[in-house]
Amino acid sequence: MTWRSVLKKPRLAIKFLALFLSGVAISAAAGEQRSYSRPVDQNYPGNVYFGDTHLHTRNSADAWSMGNLNLAPEDAYRFAQGEPVTAHNGMKVK
Repeated sequence: MTWRSVLKKPRLAIKFLALFLSGVAISAAAGEQRSYSRPVDQNYPGNVYFGDTHLHTRNSADAWSMGNLNLAPEDAYRFAQGEPVTAHNGMKVK
C-alpha cells in the first residue's frame, strides 16, 4: 500500500489522519511539564544597589571608541579594590 493509494480512498485517508493527530496529541500531553518556578527562600537581600561595576581601560576597543585613553590596567585593578580613580571625563569614580 502506497501513500497515493491511501489518498485515493478518502475514508482510509481520514482514518490515518485521525490516528496521526491522536498520536501527536497524546505525546504532547505526556511530555507536558509545569512551567513555574518554586518559591525561593526569603533569605535574600532586601536592598540591592546597582552602580558602575566595571570600567574599560585604554587596552579596550570600547574605550578607544568612547575616547577613554587615560585608564591603564593598573587603574582598573585599583578600582576593583575599591580605590577611587579618575575617569576619562575627569570624574572620580569608586
